[in-house]
Amino acid sequence: MNRYLVWLVLFLVWLGSLGAAPSAVQTYSQATEFAKTGQTYFAFMHYNELLRDYPESRYRQQALFAVGEYYFKI
Repeated sequence: MNRYLVWLVLFLVWLGSLGAAPSAVQTYSQATEFAKTGQTYFAFMHYNELLRDYPESRYRQQALFAVGEYYFKI
């Protein structure tokens, strides 16, 4: 019985970790919201996260351009 309880707990922990990471759409959406509100540093961080975690995303070109703009401004 104790063995089944351990497996159940491990399964539940694994199941809970599946939804922990944001998707490319969520990351891009957060980045654009930060950019719209003038919080360029946070937008930059999210665009970099998008490029690092989702290099083949459909938002790649927009993120590259936004990162380039950030570097140009500083």
